[in-house]
Amino acid sequence: MTKRWIEYMVVGAACAATGCEGALEPPTGEATATLEGRIDADSGNQHSGVFAVRGPGIAADSVVAITVDSEVIGEAEVRDGLFRLDDLPPMAEPFFVEARSAGEATGRALVALGAPEGELTRVMPISAETTAEAEAFAALRAAGEAVDPIALTLAISHELAATADAQAMAAAAGAAQVAERAALAAHGGMQLTADAMAEARARAFERLVEALHGAESEADEAAAWADFHGEAALALQAALQADAEARADAAAAAGFALSGALEGQAGFAAAIALAGETSARAEQAVIDAIAGGDAGLRAAADGAFEAYFQAVAGARTVADVQAAHDGLIAALAGAEGQGASLIELAAEREGIALSAIESAWMAATQITVDTRAALAAQAGDAALTGELYAGLRARVHGELSATLGLLASPAFVEMLTEVVVAGAVLPSPTLVEGAGEGEVGGEVGGEGEGEGEPVIEPGLVLEAVIEGGAAAQAGAEALVDDLRARVEGDAARLVAVAADGRARIIAEGEVVGEMAQVELPAGAFDGLVVLQVLAEGEVVAATVVPELSGAPEGEAPALPPMSAESTVEALVALQAAAEGHLDLAFAQRMIDDATATAAMAEGEIEALGMALWTAQSTFIDGVQADGERVAETGADASARLMAEMAVAAASGQAAAAEAQARFEAQLQASITAATGAGEQAQADAMAEASAAFAATVDALTEGRAQITAAAAEAQARLTASAQVAAELQAELQAEGRAHADAAAAAFEEHADAIRAAADPAAVVAAGAELRATLVGEVDGIAAELVAAARLDVISRAVVEGAIEAIEQAEGRLQGQLELAVALGFDGRLNIDETAEATAAAFADFDARVQAAVETMARAPGFEGQAQAVAALWTATSVTAPE
Repeated sequence: MTKRWIEYMVVGAACAATGCEGALEPPTGEATATLEGRIDADSGNQHSGVFAVRGPGIAADSVVAITVDSEVIGEAEVRDGLFRLDDLPPMAEPFFVEARSAGEATGRALVALGAPEGELTRVMPISAETTAEAEAFAALRAAGEAVDPIALTLAISHELAATADAQAMAAAAGAAQVAERAALAAHGGMQLTADAMAEARARAFERLVEALHGAESEADEAAAWADFHGEAALALQAALQADAEARADAAAAAGFALSGALEGQAGFAAAIALAGETSARAEQAVIDAIAGGDAGLRAAADGAFEAYFQAVAGARTVADVQAAHDGLIAALAGAEGQGASLIELAAEREGIALSAIESAWMAATQITVDTRAALAAQAGDAALTGELYAGLRARVHGELSATLGLLASPAFVEMLTEVVVAGAVLPSPTLVEGAGEGEVGGEVGGEGEGEGEPVIEPGLVLEAVIEGGAAAQAGAEALVDDLRARVEGDAARLVAVAADGRARIIAEGEVVGEMAQVELPAGAFDGLVVLQVLAEGEVVAATVVPELSGAPEGEAPALPPMSAESTVEALVALQAAAEGHLDLAFAQRMIDDATATAAMAEGEIEALGMALWTAQSTFIDGVQADGERVAETGADASARLMAEMAVAAASGQAAAAEAQARFEAQLQASITAATGAGEQAQADAMAEASAAFAATVDALTEGRAQITAAAAEAQARLTASAQVAAELQAELQAEGRAHADAAAAAFEEHADAIRAAADPAAVVAAGAELRATLVGEVDGIAAELVAAARLDVISRAVVEGAIEAIEQAEGRLQGQLELAVALGFDGRLNIDETAEATAAAFADFDARVQAAVETMARAPGFEGQAQAVAALWTATSVTAPE
């Protein structure tokens, strides 16, 4: 920045403070820069998967241009979502444009290439995604990192910005560009800098920003990104002498580093979707070039990649992304049931028998397995990740050339190399461990197979009845009767998730009548295992499989029947296992048949999962315990519940309900032993958790009737628990058995009414009836307690004032619960933020109720009844659905 511009800004600031007359003009005789941009209509522009809900655009009435050192260099109004900053000082370095509303910052965009003098520079449409990119850039620069701002933008999608922790995302994006540069350098022997990489892709990036500025739909945005990838590849080739193979390796290395850095954290699913898609674009360019003018090979390759991109665009879980990736490799390499693959077509044209290729393929894929092990061992060294990927292709190509010898042409060997290397992109064992025994891709088996005797012998068959028996928690049966449909499947499969969150299909089976059957493969299983039933490729029923390693020798474990409840529990558990934040026992406690059926019918399983995670976090905070320790305590109770449900299926709903009651009792005792949290502490924490659950479901599903009502019913069931009823009985003993019995009966009648609820209105009515019975102004038990105390005028006024304070605290609580979800919802729910806000709301409520209790207790003649009245209000404050 020139001295003249500094003087102009200083004088301008002084005039703003003291009120100089007349407008202050910018200096003349010196070139300036101009910036144009807009506020995005939604929350981002680079999409990969549907892990985040598309959110609205940010609010803004002005923008300011700010240097990386936080110096304001220009400002302008936002009109109709558009802005223009004139007379900016030319900027050779990246800087920020910050959107503001009423003076408060609401979003940012990184101006990656600066603003040249005398030119108009367009800005990436400002959104939640660009804000994350700007914050990541600032964090890396503050840490002294050399940052390629274009590579940073490529490494952060809308979904990643909406799901990942900001600091972790910045570190992962930084690791991705280090790995990319290292891979390119290893290929060409060049020492590439961040500036050199940015300069090489600068023109392509400028055109991307121009296209996004004018984009009117997500389709326009997708086209802009596709064009950018193609143009940027050619630019790298021209500027850095980086051939297509080197670029593909660099993209894979960047993706592996990005997703590997986030493995086990929020955002991992979005990271592997983005990594896989970016790498696939680079691999497609290589394979298209090898296919050359062969129309059949080009069509096979294009069809495989197009199907992959569509599958990733709709991915909701890590398993979905991995399945899409496995499908791509199968379409390229060939697998049973996949039809003619790219390699099969190419082999036919080369006159090579597939049997001759198989041994070459197996030897080459072993190299990818070894490389994965090396990548895991180097523990996040991004530069080494790049070097390992650069060496992977050379090793695979050498192995294939040596094995196939003169049978295959160089072009065929290169094509087979690409397919093998493409299988190693994702940081999960999809290439070798995803295929069945005898298929191209290797044998089924867990990590460590071959070391000692396998835990499970082959030949054992798992069986589970589809829609057989009763669900553990029936819920409001009539509420969802019209949503039920007969489940019919045409295939079955077994999916395993290891302790590190990696999922894979380990066996496939069939459906015989109403029975799903899968033969167990040999091997040891140390994580979650789920049996799934599919109809036309879609999962329609599922159940979690009890601990396989604990099965009696020579026997397959008995499985619970597959109901809507077991299906949703299994689907949510699979999603959560990949992200590492759901306690299975807690899910089994929270999800009942009504909630599960409504979630499946209304397509809200993901929202239900997010609500569960919020509730779980709230519960853990409530009992003041470590989440992993609480999850460990529930493992035995969960396994026992599944075993008992397998037996209870033949005995009906009563047996299932008894099994659920024993499960909850065992779970409560386990938590007490592990954390010291007693019955009432757990009941209070569950009341908070269930309220957070219902509020979150309502917000995320936008009040869809069936699931909202079912969640409210589940909230009521969990809150009006035996512990609360027992507490009320103890408090009411002083006023006679009749009142104690009436309170207990009110909870029983409420449970019966909920089970019989035929529609959402019936759920609300049941809650209102419970409230009227316990705290009704005219004839509720609380009112009877006040009347029975024979208070004088002054004491009655004190008590009534305290009761009014409790009512006000209750209304305040409901509002704060809604706000808790709103505060944590920006495109996708921020679980930790919502849980913290929920806990704060209940802490405020508890403090206000306690103050009211102390006030009532000071009224002469009411000391014994004060806590009972407060307990009645507390028990119903979160059980009456609004």
